[in-house]
This record gives sequence, structure tokens and C-alpha cells, in this order.
Amino acid sequence: MKWASFPFHQTLDEFNIEEQTSLSQKQLNQLKDLTLFNLST
Repeated sequence: MKWASFPFHQTLDEFNIEEQTSLSQKQLNQLKDLTLFNLST
């Protein structure tokens, strides 16, 4: 995260889907599912 120089850390739960028109709620939910799967393995 430091190397990428992101302005701040934001989790997927904090992500405002209304500000991002190219990502649907379904896609965000799928990403959350993949993230949880990878964290549990």
C-alpha cells in the first residue's frame, strides 16, 4: 500500500458504490467473496 502511494486505506465495506459507475453491486459482492475466500485459505 505504501509503495502504491494511495492517499488512504479503504476497505471494500467502506467503498461507495454510487460514486463508481463502472462497477455494479453484484461485481463488488463477488470481489468481497473472493477476498474472504483468499483470507481464509
